[in-house]
Amino acid sequence: MAGTNFTSTNSDLYKEFLGNRFGSLFWIPNAGVLNSITKYISNEPTFDAINSDAINPGGWYNSYYQTLPNDYEYTEFYSAFYLMTEMRILQDLMIVGGFRYEDVQSRFFAYNLLDGRDARSQTYYEVIVFPKNNFLLPMVQAKYTPTNWMDIRYAFTQTLARPDYSQLSPHYNISYDRGNVWAGNPKLKPAQAFNHDAMITFHDNYLGLLSVGAFYKEIENFTYSTNYRLRQKPMPGFDSVGTYATLGSPPKDGAMLYTYLNNSKLAFVRGIEFDFQTRFWYLPFPLDGLLLGFNYAHINTKAYYPFRDEITYGIPGRPGYRIVQIDSLRDGRLINQPNEIANLFIGYDYKGFSAKVSFVFQGNSVSYVGSFQEQDGFTQDYYRIDVSVRQMLPWYGLQLFLDVNNLNNRQNIATQKTIGGFTSQKNYGLTLNAGVRINYSFY
Repeated sequence: MAGTNFTSTNSDLYKEFLGNRFGSLFWIPNAGVLNSITKYISNEPTFDAINSDAINPGGWYNSYYQTLPNDYEYTEFYSAFYLMTEMRILQDLMIVGGFRYEDVQSRFFAYNLLDGRDARSQTYYEVIVFPKNNFLLPMVQAKYTPTNWMDIRYAFTQTLARPDYSQLSPHYNISYDRGNVWAGNPKLKPAQAFNHDAMITFHDNYLGLLSVGAFYKEIENFTYSTNYRLRQKPMPGFDSVGTYATLGSPPKDGAMLYTYLNNSKLAFVRGIEFDFQTRFWYLPFPLDGLLLGFNYAHINTKAYYPFRDEITYGIPGRPGYRIVQIDSLRDGRLINQPNEIANLFIGYDYKGFSAKVSFVFQGNSVSYVGSFQEQDGFTQDYYRIDVSVRQMLPWYGLQLFLDVNNLNNRQNIATQKTIGGFTSQKNYGLTLNAGVRINYSFY
């Protein structure tokens, strides 16, 4: 069924869009005709690939590949306990220490399927895996208070980020031409972070609260998406064509695998942070209700990602060629970690009235990692203005509130260097919430 048979003739749909930055649309389907032909084929017996006696039944089918790919059962048995104690040394030093133990036992049931044109020849394969892990996570925190206007704090903690259940799935499927494979990885480990945080805080009635801190984190086994070509004889650590042969029709040599892996090298996060909050209560009216707050973090990250390629060599003196797989590493920024984060708010409080204007800034970050550095994707710098207003009423704890988010209508934009422009643009627009809140206690 050629697409030209479903072409829309509505000229309004072909006009400029998004400021004509991308030109006009080349082709638009007629949705009404598409719906009509779909209804016709679904109700016409000669197009039924399962029940039809035709030698070459039509393309309308509803069998395993259409009904089972998204069926799964995921059960997780999660248990944990912790031990914590607090110690005071003299009057100025407090230490809190302990550990947490976590144990996860899982069962994941899914179907693996091979796409097929003839529904009568489609097959599926049930697969069950039992991912499990356990961790002992020690921690210690210390607070030293040499004066009543200053304290110094340090903390060492270990934290986890578990893979998403879709990343852990044993499910895979192979494209109809056997040239692509999409697979989860039930062998994924949770990412484990070793965190060091230090901070010095000053607090005073006139100063307000001022904090300056530094942090250092090492992260092992963080999960990232990747792809590489499957071969009959792969390099060590790579999946082969035979890994996905359980369906009886394995992918062809050179098929592209899309999956998830744990990073084999440590990632690092280092940074400094600054926070200041105060109220100008000591100024004359009406300035005594002014509020000011500002925080800033500068972050430096480093991670190592796989650099995979294939080079084809000719064989001197004889026909044929040889394919050599390259498996190396390249460094880059850690995924989803901006270099800078800043927030500023200016507010005013007077009796039951409170108003605040907030300015939020988040620097660009790596959104996904490609096979080559040039294919990496980035989010653009993000800047947003929010407004919040509250007014207490003299009856029954009633409060009027108004929240306005994204006052400047900022868009979320992602880019990629090699194509010279953005890859996605999300416009959430301005949002407003207004209402009445009741805060009342019954005794």
